[in-house]
Amino acid sequence: MFLPIYFALGPAMQLLESNFPVSMSSLSPLHPFATAEKGIDGNKDGNFASKSCFHTDPSDTNPWWQVELDDSSPNGWGKPVVVKSVKIWNRTDCCTTRLDGARVELINSGGVVVASEILSVPNGDLAPKTVDFGEVNGVARIRVILDDSTVPLHFAEMEAYGAPPSLDPSNPPAKWTAILCSIYETHLNPTASPTIGYLPRARRLVQLGSFGLTK
Repeated sequence: MFLPIYFALGPAMQLLESNFPVSMSSLSPLHPFATAEKGIDGNKDGNFASKSCFHTDPSDTNPWWQVELDDSSPNGWGKPVVVKSVKIWNRTDCCTTRLDGARVELINSGGVVVASEILSVPNGDLAPKTVDFGEVNGVARIRVILDDSTVPLHFAEMEAYGAPPSLDPSNPPAKWTAILCSIYETHLNPTASPTIGYLPRARRLVQLGSFGLTK
């Protein structure tokens, strides 16, 4: 039986997973392991020696890193989302102030920046930084950028909180079929093993109660 699904803002859920498409403006030739994927791999260790941070080329004067939220493959939500806040774990072994002044941008599907905030990272401050945006609708990607920079961009991890796109129960996107099945199976049997690729998202939605289920 099909389950009508709706999403409410309620408790904000973590929107990012390690398989979401990410990119950055450049890669440091001295640190080829420090790829864009490090920014959402789930590892919050800020020690660069742990190979948990991405790192742009020091010669890049406008370094940026971004994650796509509306990617239409299974590695995305398929539509723009609502973003309430973004949390960033900085590099902690050194160079913490390189992130000071970085701009966190929320961008819609047309490439327009719909909200942005500047990070403040005092010298010696190792705490994760949370940027509150309220509730911004229609966010397709999140970008962190340093304008006219003399230093590279790097951090260990990003999390974004908000609400996934609403679903039309009569015509859900094809990529959501597995998610709906996973939610349904988890709802009926919490010990079940729903579709592996969508399990984290389905479990998170169930645990947060950010949707309605009708049997």
